[in-house]
Amino acid sequence: HIKIEFQGGEPTLRLDLIEAVIRAADRFITKQFVICTNLAQLNDDLLALLENPDVLLSTSLDGLEAIHTRQRTGSEAATTQFLANAEAVIDRFGAGKLSALPTINPSRPPDPDDLIDAYLKLQQTEIFLRPINYQGFARKRFAEARDTQASWWDYYERFVRRMIVRNY
Repeated sequence: HIKIEFQGGEPTLRLDLIEAVIRAADRFITKQFVICTNLAQLNDDLLALLENPDVLLSTSLDGLEAIHTRQRTGSEAATTQFLANAEAVIDRFGAGKLSALPTINPSRPPDPDDLIDAYLKLQQTEIFLRPINYQGFARKRFAEARDTQASWWDYYERFVRRMIVRNY
């Protein structure tokens, strides 16, 4: 059994390498391949690769359009394209082909209901909450994330309570 996750830069820029790894893993009985992508582009080659039932996509979804734009794309047009690509994958392959997870800025977290609604719009039934990890590019873009432990746990508790109310 094997599970391989392709992370970036942007791994969909080298589908030839992903396909080579998939072929090399053919000897395993159970296999799963997860491509972590920003879903900025969705082309015919990627769609053909997704025909393989062992290949899944993982992406980031930080909330409704305005928050996702602020934290990820910086452009409403890019966010619109991202959402259109996510919806196209779901329409063609089903919601199980795509998983998403948010990165929460504890200094400016999304409203819990807005985050839940963003996930429901993409037929996602799971949300794994995580705060910004103060490493890499986040050190430059989210300097305030360095000292937010208390606000993170406050948000987390508020989110879980809201999730319970919505599911009750």
